[in-house]
Amino acid sequence: MGRCKKTGLFAVVVFILIGAPVVDMAASDSGIVTALNAPLENVQLSLGKNLKIGNSLESGTRAVEDCFEKKSWQSVFCIEAIDWDNDISALFSVRSGAYNGQKSIVRYRDKKVTDVYLLFQQNNFIDVLKWIQKKYGPPTERQIRWVQVMAAPKIANSVYRWKTIDKNGDAQDVLEIRSIDDLRQTFPDLRFGALRLHRSGAPSMFNVISMTDLLVLNKRRLSQ
Repeated sequence: MGRCKKTGLFAVVVFILIGAPVVDMAASDSGIVTALNAPLENVQLSLGKNLKIGNSLESGTRAVEDCFEKKSWQSVFCIEAIDWDNDISALFSVRSGAYNGQKSIVRYRDKKVTDVYLLFQQNNFIDVLKWIQKKYGPPTERQIRWVQVMAAPKIANSVYRWKTIDKNGDAQDVLEIRSIDDLRQTFPDLRFGALRLHRSGAPSMFNVISMTDLLVLNKRRLSQ
Protein backbone atom coordinates (compact mmCIF):
# COMPACT_ATOMS: atom_id res chain seq x y z
CA MET A 1 0.00 0.00 0.00
CA GLY A 2 2.86 2.33 0.85
CA ARG A 3 4.40 1.71 -2.58
CA CYS A 4 1.16 2.75 -4.28
CA LYS A 5 0.93 6.01 -2.34
CA LYS A 6 4.58 6.75 -3.08
CA THR A 7 4.12 6.15 -6.81
CA GLY A 8 1.05 8.40 -6.97
CA LEU A 9 2.96 11.19 -5.20
CA PHE A 10 5.83 10.62 -7.65
CA ALA A 11 3.56 11.66 -10.55
CA VAL A 12 2.79 14.92 -8.75
CA VAL A 13 6.50 15.60 -8.20
CA VAL A 14 7.22 15.08 -11.90
CA PHE A 15 4.30 17.37 -12.81
CA ILE A 16 5.87 20.13 -10.71
CA LEU A 17 9.29 19.48 -12.28
CA ILE A 18 7.98 19.88 -15.84
CA GLY A 19 5.48 22.63 -15.10
CA ALA A 20 1.70 23.04 -15.16
CA PRO A 21 0.67 23.84 -18.75
CA VAL A 22 -2.81 24.45 -20.12
CA VAL A 23 -4.74 21.23 -20.79
CA ASP A 24 -6.01 20.82 -24.35
CA MET A 25 -8.82 18.54 -23.10
CA ALA A 26 -7.87 15.69 -25.46
CA ALA A 27 -8.73 12.76 -23.24
CA SER A 28 -8.88 8.99 -23.42
CA ASP A 29 -9.72 6.13 -21.07
CA SER A 30 -6.06 6.20 -20.09
CA GLY A 31 -6.20 9.75 -18.72
CA ILE A 32 -5.89 13.36 -19.77
CA VAL A 33 -3.38 14.16 -22.53
CA THR A 34 -1.87 17.61 -22.06
CA ALA A 35 -0.29 19.58 -24.89
CA LEU A 36 2.99 21.12 -23.72
CA ASN A 37 4.97 22.35 -26.71
CA ALA A 38 5.00 22.32 -30.49
CA PRO A 39 6.36 19.18 -32.20
CA LEU A 40 10.03 19.13 -33.16
CA GLU A 41 10.51 19.94 -36.84
CA ASN A 42 13.01 18.00 -38.99
CA VAL A 43 14.59 16.30 -35.96
CA GLN A 44 15.85 12.69 -36.11
CA LEU A 45 15.13 11.03 -32.76
CA SER A 46 17.56 8.34 -31.65
CA LEU A 47 18.49 6.11 -28.73
CA GLY A 48 22.16 5.79 -27.95
CA LYS A 49 24.52 6.91 -30.68
CA ASN A 50 22.84 5.39 -33.72
CA LEU A 51 19.58 3.48 -33.07
CA LYS A 52 16.93 5.24 -35.17
CA ILE A 53 13.63 4.53 -36.86
CA GLY A 54 14.34 3.34 -40.39
CA ASN A 55 17.66 1.62 -39.65
CA SER A 56 18.16 -1.50 -41.76
CA LEU A 57 18.05 -5.03 -40.36
CA GLU A 58 21.25 -5.77 -42.29
CA SER A 59 23.14 -2.83 -40.77
CA GLY A 60 23.49 -4.21 -37.23
CA THR A 61 25.96 -6.63 -35.68
CA ARG A 62 23.44 -8.83 -33.83
CA ALA A 63 23.66 -12.63 -34.01
CA VAL A 64 20.95 -14.76 -35.61
CA GLU A 65 20.06 -16.23 -32.20
CA ASP A 66 19.22 -12.73 -30.93
CA CYS A 67 16.13 -12.52 -33.16
CA PHE A 68 12.85 -14.26 -33.92
CA GLU A 69 10.36 -13.76 -36.73
CA LYS A 70 6.59 -13.25 -36.84
CA LYS A 71 5.91 -13.99 -40.50
CA SER A 72 2.20 -13.16 -40.42
CA TRP A 73 3.17 -9.66 -39.27
CA GLN A 74 6.11 -9.34 -41.69
CA SER A 75 8.24 -8.56 -38.66
CA VAL A 76 11.49 -9.60 -37.01
CA PHE A 77 12.12 -8.87 -33.33
CA CYS A 78 15.64 -8.66 -31.91
CA ILE A 79 17.34 -8.09 -28.57
CA GLU A 80 20.02 -5.48 -29.32
CA ALA A 81 22.65 -3.66 -27.29
CA ILE A 82 22.58 0.15 -27.37
CA ASP A 83 25.78 2.18 -27.59
CA TRP A 84 25.14 4.79 -24.87
CA ASP A 85 27.44 7.63 -23.90
CA ASN A 86 29.46 6.73 -20.81
CA ASP A 87 27.83 9.35 -18.58
CA ILE A 88 24.34 7.80 -18.92
CA SER A 89 24.97 4.14 -19.76
CA ALA A 90 24.51 2.93 -16.17
CA LEU A 91 20.92 4.28 -16.15
CA PHE A 92 19.87 1.61 -18.66
CA SER A 93 21.45 -1.50 -17.13
CA VAL A 94 18.70 -3.87 -15.97
CA ARG A 95 18.00 -7.49 -15.15
CA SER A 96 14.54 -8.48 -16.33
CA GLY A 97 12.59 -11.30 -17.94
CA ALA A 98 12.89 -9.48 -21.26
CA TYR A 99 16.70 -9.13 -21.29
CA ASN A 100 19.71 -8.39 -19.09
CA GLY A 101 22.13 -5.48 -19.49
CA GLN A 102 22.01 -2.27 -21.55
CA LYS A 103 19.84 -3.64 -24.32
CA SER A 104 16.54 -3.06 -26.11
CA ILE A 105 13.79 -4.88 -27.97
CA VAL A 106 13.72 -3.80 -31.62
CA ARG A 107 10.99 -4.48 -34.17
CA TYR A 108 11.90 -4.60 -37.86
CA ARG A 109 9.06 -4.49 -40.36
CA ASP A 110 10.04 -5.03 -43.99
CA LYS A 111 13.64 -5.06 -42.68
CA LYS A 112 13.44 -1.52 -41.25
CA VAL A 113 13.28 -0.43 -37.59
CA THR A 114 9.73 0.65 -36.72
CA ASP A 115 9.67 0.33 -32.92
CA VAL A 116 12.19 0.19 -30.06
CA TYR A 117 11.39 -0.59 -26.43
CA LEU A 118 13.78 -0.59 -23.48
CA LEU A 119 13.73 -0.57 -19.71
CA PHE A 120 15.43 1.34 -16.91
CA GLN A 121 15.23 1.05 -13.14
CA GLN A 122 12.14 2.93 -11.98
CA ASN A 123 14.12 5.04 -9.52
CA ASN A 124 16.16 6.40 -12.47
CA PHE A 125 13.09 7.98 -14.09
CA ILE A 126 13.93 11.59 -13.23
CA ASP A 127 17.54 11.20 -14.44
CA VAL A 128 16.40 9.65 -17.75
CA LEU A 129 13.78 12.37 -18.17
CA LYS A 130 16.40 15.09 -17.61
CA TRP A 131 18.72 13.44 -20.13
CA ILE A 132 16.01 13.47 -22.83
CA GLN A 133 15.17 17.10 -22.09
CA LYS A 134 18.83 18.04 -22.35
CA LYS A 135 19.01 16.37 -25.78
CA TYR A 136 15.65 17.37 -27.30
CA GLY A 137 14.28 20.15 -25.10
CA PRO A 138 10.93 20.10 -23.25
CA PRO A 139 8.42 17.38 -24.17
CA THR A 140 5.61 17.82 -26.66
CA GLU A 141 2.91 16.33 -24.46
CA ARG A 142 2.21 14.75 -21.09
CA GLN A 143 -0.23 12.02 -20.12
CA ILE A 144 -1.15 10.65 -16.71
CA ARG A 145 -2.27 7.04 -17.13
CA TRP A 146 -4.04 5.28 -14.28
CA VAL A 147 -2.89 1.67 -14.24
CA GLN A 148 -4.22 -1.27 -12.29
CA VAL A 149 -1.79 -3.11 -10.04
CA MET A 150 -2.44 -6.51 -8.49
CA ALA A 151 -4.54 -6.44 -5.30
CA ALA A 152 -4.22 -2.66 -4.90
CA PRO A 153 -5.83 0.60 -6.11
CA LYS A 154 -4.85 2.10 -9.45
CA ILE A 155 -1.68 4.19 -9.51
CA ALA A 156 -0.55 7.10 -11.66
CA ASN A 157 1.90 6.46 -14.49
CA SER A 158 3.53 9.65 -15.83
CA VAL A 159 4.12 9.57 -19.60
CA TYR A 160 6.00 12.23 -21.60
CA ARG A 161 6.37 12.32 -25.38
CA TRP A 162 8.56 14.12 -27.89
CA LYS A 163 6.86 14.19 -31.29
CA THR A 164 8.45 15.17 -34.60
CA ILE A 165 7.06 16.51 -37.87
CA ASP A 166 8.59 16.93 -41.31
CA LYS A 167 8.84 20.21 -43.23
CA ASN A 168 5.25 19.73 -44.46
CA GLY A 169 3.92 19.37 -40.93
CA ASP A 170 3.25 15.63 -41.23
CA ALA A 171 3.72 13.51 -38.09
CA GLN A 172 6.87 11.39 -38.09
CA ASP A 173 8.41 9.72 -35.01
CA VAL A 174 7.72 9.70 -31.28
CA LEU A 175 10.03 9.22 -28.29
CA GLU A 176 8.09 8.28 -25.19
CA ILE A 177 9.12 7.79 -21.56
CA ARG A 178 6.92 6.03 -18.99
CA SER A 179 7.63 6.18 -15.27
CA ILE A 180 6.20 2.65 -14.97
CA ASP A 181 6.59 -0.17 -17.49
CA ASP A 182 2.94 -1.00 -18.25
CA LEU A 183 3.03 -2.30 -21.84
CA ARG A 184 4.79 -5.66 -21.63
CA GLN A 185 2.27 -7.60 -19.55
CA THR A 186 -1.20 -7.54 -17.97
CA PHE A 187 -0.08 -5.82 -14.78
CA PRO A 188 2.60 -3.10 -14.73
CA ASP A 189 6.10 -3.99 -13.59
CA LEU A 190 6.77 -1.46 -10.82
CA ARG A 191 10.50 -2.19 -10.83
CA PHE A 192 11.02 -0.50 -14.19
CA GLY A 193 10.26 2.55 -16.27
CA ALA A 194 10.34 2.32 -20.06
CA LEU A 195 11.42 4.19 -23.19
CA ARG A 196 9.74 3.67 -26.52
CA LEU A 197 10.77 5.06 -29.93
CA HIS A 198 8.25 4.48 -32.73
CA ARG A 199 6.53 5.78 -35.80
CA SER A 200 3.68 8.17 -35.07
CA GLY A 201 0.43 6.25 -34.62
CA ALA A 202 2.11 2.83 -34.53
CA PRO A 203 0.60 0.32 -32.07
CA SER A 204 2.74 -1.24 -29.37
CA MET A 205 4.91 -4.18 -30.42
CA PHE A 206 3.35 -6.05 -27.50
CA ASN A 207 0.15 -6.33 -29.53
CA VAL A 208 2.15 -8.81 -31.59
CA ILE A 209 4.63 -10.42 -29.19
CA SER A 210 4.42 -11.53 -25.55
CA MET A 211 6.78 -12.04 -22.64
CA THR A 212 6.68 -15.75 -23.49
CA ASP A 213 8.28 -14.99 -26.86
CA LEU A 214 11.08 -13.07 -25.11
CA LEU A 215 11.62 -15.77 -22.47
CA VAL A 216 11.92 -18.42 -25.20
CA LEU A 217 14.37 -16.21 -27.09
CA ASN A 218 16.48 -15.67 -23.96
CA LYS A 219 16.56 -19.39 -23.25
CA ARG A 220 17.72 -20.05 -26.81
CA ARG A 221 20.39 -17.35 -26.59
CA LEU A 222 21.75 -18.73 -23.32
CA SER A 223 21.95 -22.23 -24.76
CA GLN A 224 24.20 -21.16 -27.65
